[in-house]
Amino acid sequence: MTEIPHLVVDHHLELLLDYSHFILHGGEGAEDAELTLLDAAFAHGPSAGDGHTVVVISPQQTAFDMPIRIQVWDQRPADDGNWQQVSEARLRIGEHGLTISSPVDGWAQAPVPPGDYLAEIAGTDFAKHGEPGDHWRIRLWPDDGASLRPPRIWEAPESDTSTNTPPLVLGTVLDPAALPQSRQEPTITIPFPGDVGGTWGVQR
Repeated sequence: MTEIPHLVVDHHLELLLDYSHFILHGGEGAEDAELTLLDAAFAHGPSAGDGHTVVVISPQQTAFDMPIRIQVWDQRPADDGNWQQVSEARLRIGEHGLTISSPVDGWAQAPVPPGDYLAEIAGTDFAKHGEPGDHWRIRLWPDDGASLRPPRIWEAPESDTSTNTPPLVLGTVLDPAALPQSRQEPTITIPFPGDVGGTWGVQR
């Protein structure tokens, strides 16, 4: 007879999301692992982990007070299938519990007991037209050695402009020739560190 999974911890928190990702910290691991995991998550998505840290990509670039529900179970809980993005990772939690962060000022902590876990990270209700609305759930249960399940990756509809417009990157070159001839102005060159120049078109 199959045992019924039991919920051990149910915790709600909010996180300031920025730069389209957040990070699960178990309390150990290399300090420089986050950048490597971030590259892997963007390349293969929607998350990447090394057993101590997990980087999760969000379709939303920025969200204030993004709700996250943290659950700890005594074994893998039943699937509910109501999530647009789902991925799994292994995560070792230390004595200080689970910490979740996002650049630059996002930080929150959840009371997860120490141990080795399988983690399911699921998100849904992704925002439309730049309006934050997504929420997340992280379920953890003791690592029984089972293989990680394939991720479910959300793709925005072609007509959807939900994700915030990426910010203008410092150093972007604006071509003055693209401006109407009657309104072209001299350009200003702004020196950057490392002798890298950036040209900006001035338009009145």
